[in-house]
Amino acid sequence: METNATRRKKNILIIVQHLCRGGAEKSAAKLSVDLAGNYNVHIVTFFSNRDYETTFEYEGLLLPMNQSSKGGLFKKVLCFFSRVFFLRKIKKQYQIDCSISFMVNADIANLLSRTFDKVVVSIRTSKDIKSRKSVNRWLFRNLYKSADCLIVQNSSAELLLRNNIGINAELIKIIPNYFDIKAIVKKAEADIAIDTEASSFFILGHISRLYPVKGQFYLLRIFNELRKSSDKYRLLIVGEGDLKLSLLDYSKKLNLRAIFESSYDSNTIRLNDADVFFAGFDPNPYKYLRFMDVFLFTSLLEGFPNALAEAMICGKVVVSTNCDTGPMDLIGYESEEIKVFPHKTDYGYLMPTFNAVIPEFYEPLSEAEIAWVELIRILSSNKFENQNMGKMASLRMKEYDKTEVIGKWFNLINGIC
Repeated sequence: METNATRRKKNILIIVQHLCRGGAEKSAAKLSVDLAGNYNVHIVTFFSNRDYETTFEYEGLLLPMNQSSKGGLFKKVLCFFSRVFFLRKIKKQYQIDCSISFMVNADIANLLSRTFDKVVVSIRTSKDIKSRKSVNRWLFRNLYKSADCLIVQNSSAELLLRNNIGINAELIKIIPNYFDIKAIVKKAEADIAIDTEASSFFILGHISRLYPVKGQFYLLRIFNELRKSSDKYRLLIVGEGDLKLSLLDYSKKLNLRAIFESSYDSNTIRLNDADVFFAGFDPNPYKYLRFMDVFLFTSLLEGFPNALAEAMICGKVVVSTNCDTGPMDLIGYESEEIKVFPHKTDYGYLMPTFNAVIPEFYEPLSEAEIAWVELIRILSSNKFENQNMGKMASLRMKEYDKTEVIGKWFNLINGIC
């Protein structure tokens, strides 16, 4: 008979493309840390540290494949089959009990490499669920149904899986991203300098990867319209990504003074010299939040918007697109139908989502963009009301604290293994 003394720890495998920037990658790294005390944690990453340098803290045995992220179709197909064979080998070698994957590429490799392990896939974005591509729908209707559990982060994603794909509700479990709220609040107090009195400006803030789906071109267009009426506005963007040069060029075309300078290195936010300050990547983005009067979230789609949640934790007034999925679950109320924008709740504002096509800099503002401009002008004249809303947003986020959510992961793993 197995006793507490002889019972071995379960072996957990976390599969993710890399441990660099990105919400899914950050969630995978955090999960490894919080599972390590109860399980033997192993992490497989696909891409080489040369292409994606590990920046997130993690716990467990890291087993990198060191694949290149570059290459043509043949190279990608070869990499795919290599992942399946590598994972199958790892699962057997380390007697993996439960394999948890993040993002579609990792999910597929996880499902096809199943040995004696229980397979859990974490679905991160509504884009894949809503895709009209026949191959994507086939994957969800057939391959994904073979998983032992499908993790989604909110009720919106659960409804999409059930209604759009026909996934059995018994296979789906809602486990949202979680946060170490005390640690975030403490990190937000870290030293950083600003080259002027912050109160002399109304600072609009944004923290995210510089990536098309994050809607940052619209952010620049909205800010540019605000600047036409007043010099009090400044835009502070924290993040790195593929659109770095494109966003700088777009700013120039809009006649905005833009600086891209890592304040992580200089430790100074230079707002006197720029209309738009790109602070680059920083492992502690929270310290910038205290300078932001309003946090703007312009994503075209999401899975679970970490940056939006973290801004709310730090007591910021948030203005967000009502994109699929995530913002409604954080800012809105359950089963709420929105017919008119701006949509105000106790926790922030939901706004219309933008088109996926990037507008030319000279194109007139759309109705959605104009609505954003008008709301921000109102917010900039009432800081007291903003403070009250920020406090409510912070209280709202307590249900996403690590102590509240991590137990759901323990229950899931112990229940299926």
